[in-house]
Amino acid sequence: MKILFVGGGTLGHIYPSFSVIDIIKQNGGIVYFVAGKRENEINAIKNNKQIDECYFIDVIGFKRKISLHNFSAIKKYFCAKRYCIKLLKEIKPDVVVGMGGYVSGPVLKAAIKLKLKTIIHEQNYVYGLVNRVLKNKVKKVLLSYNTDLKEGDNKILIGNPRCSEYYKKYYFYAEKKKSSRNVVLVIGGSLGASKINNYFLDNFNKFKEQKIEIILITGKKYYYENEEKIANVSYPYSVIPFVNNIYDYMIDAKLVVSRSGATTMSEIFGLKKVAIFIPSPNVSGNHQYKNAKYYYDKKCCELVLEEEIDSKLFKVINELLIDNKLRKQIENNISKNVIFDSADKFYKVIESLCGDENG
Repeated sequence: MKILFVGGGTLGHIYPSFSVIDIIKQNGGIVYFVAGKRENEINAIKNNKQIDECYFIDVIGFKRKISLHNFSAIKKYFCAKRYCIKLLKEIKPDVVVGMGGYVSGPVLKAAIKLKLKTIIHEQNYVYGLVNRVLKNKVKKVLLSYNTDLKEGDNKILIGNPRCSEYYKKYYFYAEKKKSSRNVVLVIGGSLGASKINNYFLDNFNKFKEQKIEIILITGKKYYYENEEKIANVSYPYSVIPFVNNIYDYMIDAKLVVSRSGATTMSEIFGLKKVAIFIPSPNVSGNHQYKNAKYYYDKKCCELVLEEEIDSKLFKVINELLIDNKLRKQIENNISKNVIFDSADKFYKVIESLCGDENG
């Protein structure tokens, strides 16, 4: 079994594949990965020792308006596609798996042209641009949300493999380590979120009075631009620019306040953590709001809009820390509505395509 993954642009299009890759390797498969040339993508792929060969192509996303930038994007796309046709002819993978992001475009188009078996995985409630264009051209579409399923078509609901990874690796340990301390972990994403950061730094005394411990992960850019402001806070606050081992902090938290990117949500739900999601309003298709609203409607989390932070957030945090019955209800709803064996489901689809002689 030779499987080629492609994904990038953000690590959210890379990390969900890793638990699936683990299963492929356990079953004797060979794994290739194609990503973009951003430093974080290169580091993430090269640091994963389960990947046998990796390749990095020079592509950029399209602007959703008329721009000279798009001429460069088109040129890079066709150069990458020619390279990918040659690469795929050499590798001859049994299945090509697109995890999303603009880097997936030329690889999947090359695979379709060569009549290779193809899969795409959509992590968000709404399709990204590449997945939206290719969803009717690939063999299988794997969905994280039950939003586009029609009987007899090529779509399968499997969830997000990042969730199953966190559940298997960390959930039971997190349960044993549960504490009564009111620890709130605040995550604004890898780049940080100024509105969220400012709120928690400006309201230090309010949280201190309530004996609420805050772990605030600001993002590197915000942290170093606001070191003077950050220096004015002390215990019960810990203010950190960035961490690689986010699971350690999630395990210690009684409550998580976070943006609602697909990967972060999957990690939180994998630990069955009670969370408040504050969607970024500055993302394509308003997908963070739709990600969070889907689970909010199922009573698996709380949802606070960015414009509601000042008026609503403190009250919701207090309620979730104090009301144990409500917390238990949310945890039970997560158990009922989240898919915890996504990686296994993903692997079974790959395995079935490898054994399908009719492709």
